[in-house]
Amino acid sequence: MKIVMDVVFFIVIILYTYRFITVLIKMKKEKVFPVDKVDIDSIKKYPDKKLFPPTYSGQKPAILIHSILLIFVTVMFILGAFYSMFNWTLYFLIFLPIANSYQLFNLFAVLEDGILSGSQFIRWNRIKSCQFIPINIEHRFYGYSKTVNDGYELKIKMGFMTTSSFVTSLETKEKLQQILNNYADGKVIIGD
Repeated sequence: MKIVMDVVFFIVIILYTYRFITVLIKMKKEKVFPVDKVDIDSIKKYPDKKLFPPTYSGQKPAILIHSILLIFVTVMFILGAFYSMFNWTLYFLIFLPIANSYQLFNLFAVLEDGILSGSQFIRWNRIKSCQFIPINIEHRFYGYSKTVNDGYELKIKMGFMTTSSFVTSLETKEKLQQILNNYADGKVIIGD
C-alpha cells in the first residue's frame, strides 16, 4: 500500500508542479484582457478582493508561497519515501497545503491560447461553456462587496470543473463577452 501511495503522491506533485510552471510561462505572454487599469479594476477573482495585475511583480507573494509549498511537499515526500520517516497515511496531511494552493493566485487574464484563472491555465478547447450570471439579491455572492453587487459572475465550465470571476461593470462584461466570442470560435456558449 505504501508503494501505491508513493506513486500517487508523486504523480500529484508532478501535476501541481506542471500547472504552476504553465501558469508562470503563460503569465509572460501578451494579454488580450485586461489591458489597462480600468479592466483590472472592473474584474475580480474573489468578490471581496481586488484583482492583482497578471504579471510576475503583481503576483509575487503568490508565486513565492506556492514555490515554498511545492518545495516543502517535495522534501517531505522524499524524506518519507526514502527514509521511511512516517507512515503513508501522513501524506494526506502533507497534501492539504498544496490542495488549497489554488486560492493563492488572485489572477484573471485572457490570452491568445486560453484563460488564466487563479492557479490554472484553461485552453480554449477545454472550455465547454461560459455564462454571465447577474448578481442580484438572490445570488449567493450578493452582499460580499458593494462593487460586486449588481455586477456579473462569469462562470467558466470545463467538463466536471468550473471556475468563476466577477465583473463589476456592464462595459467590461460586454468587452469580455466580445473577446470570448472571438477567441472561442463558436465553441463557447455565452448566456445571460
